[in-house]
Amino acid sequence: MDDQTDKAIAKLLNNNEHRMGMPVIRLEDGVYLIGTKKMRVKIQKNKVYVQQGGGWSLFEEYITKHDQNECIKIYRETQANDTDYYKVVFGYLRSHNASEQVIKSFGTWGDENAFLDIVDQAKGKKEKVEKR
Repeated sequence: MDDQTDKAIAKLLNNNEHRMGMPVIRLEDGVYLIGTKKMRVKIQKNKVYVQQGGGWSLFEEYITKHDQNECIKIYRETQANDTDYYKVVFGYLRSHNASEQVIKSFGTWGDENAFLDIVDQAKGKKEKVEKR
């Protein structure tokens, strides 16, 4: 188990000014479900990086940039399938072959309120753009 990476990610998430709604869940050493995607994560020179394509991005920049879009993607699935946030995320965990222990532990985690707030913010922005 890569406790150093887990601790570094937890610290970033807890200290981030941006309230996150997308899930960030450890699947295995160095691999996380971030939003709806299975992604590799590493620590280099005391910074956390996420692999995107052939390169690496700072974790904080990635989550700030992609959180709203990932929340909207999850929200659309909840609407299309008449289900809730947790069931959609459970589906992603299963599709990315998460262990049963990871799946069970997610039931005690997850900030559905943050997720809903971010979706509402995105809807508000969309409504403002459409009114122009």
